[in-house]
Amino acid sequence: RPGDLMLLGGRPGNGKTLMGLSLAAEAASAGRPAYFFTLEDSESIVRDRLRLLGFAPGLIGGKLILDTSDAICAQHMIERIGPKADRAVAVIDYLQLLDQRRRNADLSVQVAALREFAEATGSILVMLSQIDRVFDSSGRRFPERADIRLPNPIATSTSRSIGK
Repeated sequence: RPGDLMLLGGRPGNGKTLMGLSLAAEAASAGRPAYFFTLEDSESIVRDRLRLLGFAPGLIGGKLILDTSDAICAQHMIERIGPKADRAVAVIDYLQLLDQRRRNADLSVQVAALREFAEATGSILVMLSQIDRVFDSSGRRFPERADIRLPNPIATSTSRSIGK
């Protein structure tokens, strides 16, 4: 829904990036502003994955914006999408990497800024996240917030917070 901040989690190799890229490409194909931010892959790898998913290369640039900058953090994404974003869809690949640079704000601060931005603009932000390997032996069918693989925990002061 407009204004949602979503988390799409799974173990490495489960297809999170392809699912997220497909979500962004489908949004762009439907005429919505769409962004795919990745600190993990190069632009050529992302383009190859789009072709693998059956999306035309012309989708990129005009409708789907790819950002593989090393500067990716909440502030960078908010500035790139812009305050007047009209129900944009943005996928962030992936959550754990947002605070790997010491000059970036703590992950909990970045998530709060992204949540506020999504609500203010009606944008939908999808954060991809790895799930800790201990989930595999937990016997549970679905992971919970505590299963998110994070280098630093995120405060859970509200039920909408993400992390431990």
